[in-house]
Amino acid sequence: MTVLEAQARITEIRALLTHSRPPSADASFADTLRSTVDAATAVPATPGTTRLSGADAVTAAERYLGTPYTFGSNVPENGLDCSGLVQRAYADLGVRLPRTAREQARAGTAVRSLSEARPGDLLAFGNPVDHIAMYAGNGRMIVAPHTGEVVKLEPVPSTPTAIRRIVPTASAPTTPALRPAALASYSALAGSTALPGSTGLAGSTGLADYRGLAGYAALAGSTGLAGSTGLAGSTGLAGSTGLAGYSGLAGSAGLTGAGAPEGSAVPYADLFRTVGARYGVNPALLAAVAKVESGFDPTAVSGAGAQGLMQLMPSTADGLGVDALDPTEAVDGAARLLTSNLRRFGSLDLALAAYNAGGGAVARYGGIPPFPETQAYVPKVKAAMTQLSRSLPPVASAGSPA
Repeated sequence: MTVLEAQARITEIRALLTHSRPPSADASFADTLRSTVDAATAVPATPGTTRLSGADAVTAAERYLGTPYTFGSNVPENGLDCSGLVQRAYADLGVRLPRTAREQARAGTAVRSLSEARPGDLLAFGNPVDHIAMYAGNGRMIVAPHTGEVVKLEPVPSTPTAIRRIVPTASAPTTPALRPAALASYSALAGSTALPGSTGLAGSTGLADYRGLAGYAALAGSTGLAGSTGLAGSTGLAGSTGLAGYSGLAGSAGLTGAGAPEGSAVPYADLFRTVGARYGVNPALLAAVAKVESGFDPTAVSGAGAQGLMQLMPSTADGLGVDALDPTEAVDGAARLLTSNLRRFGSLDLALAAYNAGGGAVARYGGIPPFPETQAYVPKVKAAMTQLSRSLPPVASAGSPA
């Protein structure tokens, strides 16, 4: 049984306990079992992967700063309530939590006092619990307070009723950025004269999960990579599909992108044109996002859980009503998201920043958030868009947002 299958089965058990628990002495057993189930599902144990940290959860929650409070919602586009924020932030990391504050206050493991709390821990309030937040460290918490407010950082107001640790304390290194597209700072892949710097990445397995290499214009004509046995056989890059879109690598054995349609200068060009015309979005923009996000790979899954051609997080895909691993649905959803961002923020730079870091973060900082990943992501997509515009000119549609 895989981890996902086990989690699905545990979810079924939880649902049965929720709907069929009798009001008797057996209820205490059911409560105990449900608490155990919640603890078991709090952190996915995938052998061989990098362990999450509480700081990762805080970073995930910070992406929703500025999102309006909406009671009963866990869909960021509609707003978030307190437990919806907590559930959504952890879901973005691939961690499943129950929906309500009361249930979340039983997930994970207990922390004895606020002095022992660590970033990412859940702070529950009320007896019975009716409010929850995420501890951000230094006596502050990230919370969706109440109607009329927005997701924000604020001091912990009182002693919590319960403190729960969802991510176990570990000395293992934390995960990389939530959407590992920000590889602009890695301008060197051993051997390429166009990419000075690192000579130690040729055999690096640490790049295996990164599919954001498609945004490197410097790789397009690099003769040093075309026949490079150092990269072709590299366990870190042999399966990487992020190099698919580059003409300079098109003939390189082992580096052509899986799943990209053949016979086209731009993979999925017809799909980008069709969807672009449907929503009045520049098809080169859609192609650029796909290129930078996944290297045109419809099966790509990042270490943080972003999926498919357009690297939509599961929570975002759910909110858009699309299957992130279906290219047609993913491009349609991404086009709607970009259109919404363009209308909301009024500029391409901010729309792309919102695509990468979330609209809440852009609203919170009043511009491109100061996340290194997002700072690198925006110019990378714009550069790719300029390059792709030669093959995918803007659609002839009045009022096109890009």
